[in-house]
Amino acid sequence: MAALRIALVNAGRVEKVTAFTPPLGLLYLAAYVREHHNVEIAVLDQRAADWTHEEAVRQVAALKPDIVGIRCVTGAHRGLHILTQGIKQALPDCLVVLGGPHVSAFGKTLLDSTSADMLVTGEGEIAFDGILQAFQDNKDYRRIPGLIWRHEREVITNSGQTPFIENLDNLPFPAYDLIDIRQYWRLPTQCFFPLLRNYIALFTSRGCPWQCNYCHNIFGKNYRYHSAERVVDEIEHYVRTYGVSDLELVDDCFNLSADRVMEIAELMGRRNIKVRTAFPNGLRTDILRDDTADALASMGAWYSGCALECGSDRLQKMIGKNLNLPRFLEGVEMLVRRGVFTTGFTMIGFPTETEAEMRMTVDMACASMLHSTFFFYVTPFPGTELYQQALRFVPERLQNMNFDESLTFFTGDAIVNLSEMPDALFFQFAQKAYRKFYFNPWRIGRIIRDTRSKRTLPIHALIFGDYCSRDFRLRRWLNI
Repeated sequence: MAALRIALVNAGRVEKVTAFTPPLGLLYLAAYVREHHNVEIAVLDQRAADWTHEEAVRQVAALKPDIVGIRCVTGAHRGLHILTQGIKQALPDCLVVLGGPHVSAFGKTLLDSTSADMLVTGEGEIAFDGILQAFQDNKDYRRIPGLIWRHEREVITNSGQTPFIENLDNLPFPAYDLIDIRQYWRLPTQCFFPLLRNYIALFTSRGCPWQCNYCHNIFGKNYRYHSAERVVDEIEHYVRTYGVSDLELVDDCFNLSADRVMEIAELMGRRNIKVRTAFPNGLRTDILRDDTADALASMGAWYSGCALECGSDRLQKMIGKNLNLPRFLEGVEMLVRRGVFTTGFTMIGFPTETEAEMRMTVDMACASMLHSTFFFYVTPFPGTELYQQALRFVPERLQNMNFDESLTFFTGDAIVNLSEMPDALFFQFAQKAYRKFYFNPWRIGRIIRDTRSKRTLPIHALIFGDYCSRDFRLRRWLNI
């Protein structure tokens, strides 16, 4: 039987993206598929290449694939209908499959707004494996749990849930050989610093047991992880094969198991692996221990996100994060004392949030030892419990939300005020928060001391100025 031709596409235009990372989901998918099937497979990154949608269609069509898998995040989804329609027009017999965070958030509505044939929500490997098998056998996709697909004029949602990989050590290393990793070394990363770094991104775990109501649920709530031995084997492979000196560990919660962190650090030390390590998605800072922080430092940790979200105990319970706020501050201090550059992630505008609670968030961020922070507007994505909360408390605020047309900042957020604060005050709040946070001589001193490269110091002033100006432009756009 001839090899199946497969194209995997990371969709989105570059102007909607300020940070890049190798398309890890597609690389894991490609590695899994070629281990189980006879395939010719290519990975195309529209965002990194900065292709127009028309050029992306031409690139895909030139490969003449039997199946096209498209991965998309919500912040980069605009034009997805153009991309899928163009592929189907160029390759009418090709099967077009959508997956990724945007699909998990919006579900079957995407079959109404795109020309895709089917949708995979959640984790993709087992579902895509079933699609390939059915495509070769009889084109009957009914037995693939959770699959959403077109059958003639009907949209079918299969019963069950998209299955997960239980033992992650059974997965092959992601197929980095299918991309030019050096292309990403020239692009800004999730660490927000324009450093030229020879880096590799990797997951060491999937799933998160916390119940945050604003978050995606791609990997589920069951925490699964690679063994320490497997993690270090993978790191060593990248060092030897690609000459990398930096790692970006993009787990949702790398430090959930303190013992595993220390085992990884010990194995890296024993094998004399010298790299620098960043945690752009963040560590769960309120569970951080001194011995874990020491282990992270020995792994070369230099950067970490620290997700505060909000400084109100009431809101922490309402959104399901249940962060221990005093311990969060202690965890940040542990990292800073070890020379780790910390960036805070906060959110303002939750349903029922008061001005006093917003000030609690800003005050806590300002009182912390965080080097930098972002004050994001809360976005209630469909498919999340947060969206259901917004429907209960402020349904009228959601009527004007349009994820295709709304003004977007940084993460592609559709801008809306779900809080109890009037719009005129709410949309200038972040600007004042940035000023309060950065106009602190002790913080400026820590930034200068702990910034990895002094050449990146101007980026902090640019971030501050850019976000202030964005909030100013936002208020003009909203006419307030």
